[in-house]
Amino acid sequence: MNSMKRLVFAAMAMVASQLAFGQSVAFTGRTIDSTGAALDMVSVAVLTASDSTVESFTFSNPDGTFQTDRIGVGEYILQLSFLGYGTHSEKIKVGENGTAANRGDIILSPEMNVLSEVVVNGQRIPVLINKDTVEYDASAFRVRADDNVEDLLKKLPGVDVDRDGTITAQGQKVEQVLVDGKEFFSGDPTVATRNIPADAVKSVQVYDRQTDEAKYTGVDDGERSKTINLELKEDRKNGYFGYAEGGGGVADNRVPFMAKGGIHRFTATTRLSVLANMNNVNDYGFSFGDYRDMAGASSGGRGGFMITMDGTETIPLSWGGPNDGQYFSGAAGVNLNWDPNKNHRFNSSYFFTHLDNFTNTIQNSEEFANDRTIYGYRESEDNSVLNNHAFSLSHRSDLDSMNRVEIKASGRYQAGFSNSSTYETRRLDTVGMLQISDRSAYSEDMNVSAQGSLNYIHKFKTKGRIMSITGGLTTSDKESDGIWNNYNQFPIEGTIDSLNQARKDNTSSMQYNASATYTEPIAKNHFLEGTVSMSTTDETLIRETRDANSGGLLVDYSPTFTLTEGNQTGRVAYRYTGSAHNIDVGVRAARYTQSAVEERFATTIPMREFVYALPYVNYNWSISTFSRVGANYSTSVDMPELTQLLTLLDITNPLVKYVGNPNLEPQVSHNMWMHYGRWNSFDGSGFFASISGGRTDNVISTDQTIDSNYVRIFRPENYSEPAYRVSADANYRFTIKQLGMSTRVRVNGGYNQSPNSLNGELNIQSGSNVGGQLSFRNTNQEFFGYSFGGELNYNWSFYSLQEQLNQEYLSHSYFANVEWTPNKRFGIETGVDLQTYTNASFADDQFVPVWNANVRYNLSKDGTAQFELTVFDILNQNRGINRYATLNSIVETQTNSLGRYVMLTFLYKFNSAGGSGGQNGPPPPHH
Repeated sequence: MNSMKRLVFAAMAMVASQLAFGQSVAFTGRTIDSTGAALDMVSVAVLTASDSTVESFTFSNPDGTFQTDRIGVGEYILQLSFLGYGTHSEKIKVGENGTAANRGDIILSPEMNVLSEVVVNGQRIPVLINKDTVEYDASAFRVRADDNVEDLLKKLPGVDVDRDGTITAQGQKVEQVLVDGKEFFSGDPTVATRNIPADAVKSVQVYDRQTDEAKYTGVDDGERSKTINLELKEDRKNGYFGYAEGGGGVADNRVPFMAKGGIHRFTATTRLSVLANMNNVNDYGFSFGDYRDMAGASSGGRGGFMITMDGTETIPLSWGGPNDGQYFSGAAGVNLNWDPNKNHRFNSSYFFTHLDNFTNTIQNSEEFANDRTIYGYRESEDNSVLNNHAFSLSHRSDLDSMNRVEIKASGRYQAGFSNSSTYETRRLDTVGMLQISDRSAYSEDMNVSAQGSLNYIHKFKTKGRIMSITGGLTTSDKESDGIWNNYNQFPIEGTIDSLNQARKDNTSSMQYNASATYTEPIAKNHFLEGTVSMSTTDETLIRETRDANSGGLLVDYSPTFTLTEGNQTGRVAYRYTGSAHNIDVGVRAARYTQSAVEERFATTIPMREFVYALPYVNYNWSISTFSRVGANYSTSVDMPELTQLLTLLDITNPLVKYVGNPNLEPQVSHNMWMHYGRWNSFDGSGFFASISGGRTDNVISTDQTIDSNYVRIFRPENYSEPAYRVSADANYRFTIKQLGMSTRVRVNGGYNQSPNSLNGELNIQSGSNVGGQLSFRNTNQEFFGYSFGGELNYNWSFYSLQEQLNQEYLSHSYFANVEWTPNKRFGIETGVDLQTYTNASFADDQFVPVWNANVRYNLSKDGTAQFELTVFDILNQNRGINRYATLNSIVETQTNSLGRYVMLTFLYKFNSAGGSGGQNGPPPPHH
């Protein structure tokens, strides 16, 4: 393992040193006006002379000086531009008889026609700043023939894309990606970025998007969402374009294949898109968020410290994600936007997803109970198949200049099955085998949900005086029909517990909500606002549990449970919306009611009422176009859920039982968040820091009891001891111009503390973590590109009741990637990921190297047709490993993952203009 690490780092060092000491030049100079005064923030670009793609981009300092990245041998254009001044362009050369590196004083003359943004005829300006919008000229950034928008975004300064498709711009997560200002598949970012070709995009705009209501009324409500808008090329706005890709290959235990495609038909008023994909190489093609929703995963109940009910009784500190296991997936979707005129807008989408998953998991654990250690082993196989249909509709109508109505509706239908088998043993140290369990389960599931809303906005004649009324309805119906077979042996006691049960669950819910808001201007940029709202929810669980052999009803485990909740809220707020400062201060008076009835056993949770005053403060300060500060304080209430109140045992796994608590009360959270960001959208440098924390009172957590047979029983309880959490994160991005290298440094840390209990004794569980990331990539990637880096995370866990459970563990990973593109037809890329896990509680460290490579060849210079050969996991070492702590145990799981395969694919791109290609259009003329 150590030798491989040394080899990787040696390769990294060699690449960096060769680039650093190769023949290259960094150009310098000073920008001044006709009077000799220095010009700050002048954009300085170095463009390749052949096609005007960007080799370096920066801006001048307050004293007018600038320095570009180091540029390799070749001919270029040095271009300087500044709002209100004419653009300066000159040819420069690196190499024999090259241009002098110091360009001296460069005078920019005022331009007669001053526009609101930089526009230069015949010149390519890679980045424009127009008030709060940063716009990137997509044609200035080199992309390959098969690149999609996600690949383009990775090349933009100040924009980062994680491996799961999450986009970060100017230090904030991008919440929505629009296409020509319109929603694309309900605004899901990864659907757009992974299915629209990069060469279809004219420009990429990054900005903080106001809410639709704020834009319509002209009253800034202070709410923002980081948004990217993809402006398409003119020939794509009135025509069609798309792609088709498919291929197959060989692997040890299957035949890998993939097929996907998309076609987009846009006109001045209509935008229609159809997408489809199918594969067995764990490539979901759309978004992980859709996968998560489709698979039924959840971020947790309203009582955030609860244990899951599926018998795994784990609270993972990390999650392996969807790459664990093997998947066959297929998906298809259609999106339609229709704007018949400026007062009406229609949007609709339909989405189908199919997922077939097989997972094999081996789990080893050490559990601490009554000063004893229990060693656990579990091996399980799971197969699940799920089909998901989802749709959304919306219509916005401006009745006149003072009135707007918006209607939205969405729905989802899911159906599938799951089949699993588990073998588990638990051995007590110095005593012997406690339990041997063979379990199997089969379940068929269905879920139907729908929601709709109506929003009406009225603007009064007095500017800023607004009234809005909203109403909504949400309904869902879930059905589950399953069989659980359990054969459990207790060797020490010499007993056998066999339980075979069939269970049908039907859970239905209906929620109504309505609200009205009135805004009154009291002075320029000062507003008072009042809101009244209400909601009512009815939720019913009907469960029938039967003996799978005799068919007899197990009455004690067959409840009919109905939960009714209500919420009435009044809010008053003051808001100031200035050009730099934005303040929103308010308080909500909230009344919550909750009651429940168990019909079969005639038990009742009487109507309960809880009243709270919930203050909040939001503050944002736009220090400049390139820096911002934000702070937030809020309070929230989490009501107990139906399953937390249900008093009957859940015995699908007799070794792990769950019982609810009808006396649970709400938990109340206080949350704080602060953020500072300073960035340079020209060269991608920036510093971002955030800190968040909170306290939860009357917290809902878990009481665990272990009986004489070491069967675990979990019950939720309210605790007087509060829960705390705090986390901090800092990112710094900069360019080492002497080496032509972009660098990213990140440090993060956190602490959390929560109460729970074991056999009636209070335990305060706390954890802390620190970590960091360091990565590098070269800035000049015209022919050769590289990136490498690493990540380190150190975790501690502490338990007041069982100090022997205290532990610390380390995970660190490294990556390196090299790409060579000698010409427009040919390219080769290879990369390796190294993941290492260490923990003194486990016998062995785990080391997982995954090495991939691909070679591509374009049949035509414009990139309309391309072959690509991919080898995934060359060393055949990929596997899913996870280590985490639960209430009183430490756990390691190993899961089957996608193994080595070789695949040959063919890509074809088309459009109504008759061409496509890996380059973003022809180079513009130079003046």
